[in-house]
Amino acid sequence: MGSPVLVGSAGTVLRPRGGCWPLAASGTVSRVSDTSRDGERAAWVGVAAVAAGHLSVDACMGIWPVFKVLARLDLGTAGLIAAAAAIAGNGLQLLFGPLADRGLRRLLIGAGVVVAGAVCFLPLAGSPSALLALMVVAAAGSAAFHPSAAGLAGGASRERSGLAVAVFLAGGYLGFAFSQLAFAAAYRGLPAGGVALFCAAPAALGLAFLAFRRAPASGAGAGPAARTAAVAAPGAAPWGRLAVLFAIQGLASAVGTAVLFLLPELFTAAGGGQVLALGGAHCLVTLAALAALVPAGMARDRLGARPVLLVTNLASGLCLAVLATRGATQPAILLASVLGFSALNAVNNVVALAEGTRLLAHRRSSASALLMGLPWIFSAPAPALAAWLAQPGRGGSPGMALAWMGVCAPAAALAALWLRPASRAPAENAPAAIAA
Repeated sequence: MGSPVLVGSAGTVLRPRGGCWPLAASGTVSRVSDTSRDGERAAWVGVAAVAAGHLSVDACMGIWPVFKVLARLDLGTAGLIAAAAAIAGNGLQLLFGPLADRGLRRLLIGAGVVVAGAVCFLPLAGSPSALLALMVVAAAGSAAFHPSAAGLAGGASRERSGLAVAVFLAGGYLGFAFSQLAFAAAYRGLPAGGVALFCAAPAALGLAFLAFRRAPASGAGAGPAARTAAVAAPGAAPWGRLAVLFAIQGLASAVGTAVLFLLPELFTAAGGGQVLALGGAHCLVTLAALAALVPAGMARDRLGARPVLLVTNLASGLCLAVLATRGATQPAILLASVLGFSALNAVNNVVALAEGTRLLAHRRSSASALLMGLPWIFSAPAPALAAWLAQPGRGGSPGMALAWMGVCAPAAALAALWLRPASRAPAENAPAAIAA
């Protein structure tokens, strides 16, 4: 193999002084360029694949809030089951993330999609303990999938990591948006065993991913030297910035899960009708969040994390204030405020995950577990707390519960002030070494 040629970020060939490396022939440069384009294309195909898996997993994980209403579960019991399953499932992300970084990414992605389908058997469960067991199993599948797939998406592109993460998250939001409407229709129109057949879709998708001989490589579009630097990057991780991102994610996910959990009760109390209460509002607010993902990723790539997180969390807090003061009895204002909140709150996921996978480029799945799994453990009690605050017997209501929970939004904006701008990662600035 000949001497290496350095290719700069603009695609120019760099020659060291003194003639240590000869100038590459134009044919060699062309082959390098073609290889880079092929790698970039393969990386985005990988992002599309895990986005499809994300759609399936989050379609399964989104049905619990409407199932508790259809099955007429006690609100307090439903909140405790949701909290326990979230704590158990998200805690496992801290195990699965490092395993994905050690070479088990494809297995965890495929198996995670399959196991998440366990929630389709909820109508067959005959007791709260059986419901809890199914929810924990499904949450474990989700925990195997999320950090593994997010790590792949976060490493797909050096310069457009925010966009790649947004595409990955968009698949999940799309599945989450229609999960409750689809499940409610199936629950009402099919016997319990027929609803369980819905698990066939995630099972088929997960097995198809497992059947591939080779999983898309994280960072495929970054070039050999960048991938090597990403795996073997030395030095201490930027734990200060990661701690701030963790705090923002914990606060944002706490109030976000509380809003989603109480959506049926909010629209029932406001007289919004059965369509909105039983999945329609859930679909609309999730689509609003979906619409914000790609602009959020592009804004992060262009402006950086700090200003985006500061502005959006302040604005989401304003939306919750409108909801608490005006939306409790007016369905139109309620819908507008939850749509605005959902779109703004979704920005946190894109920006935090893209920033985290950049800061921990050599451990991207571990970064995803740290910034998505671990914050959700701390925010898992939020549905139970919101249910307790909303109990009419204690003088509460869904709107009052979210008024108290809404303090998380300005607190997240305050935390963003400590997110100091950082220089670009070495792998993003360094030229890529290509063998001539």
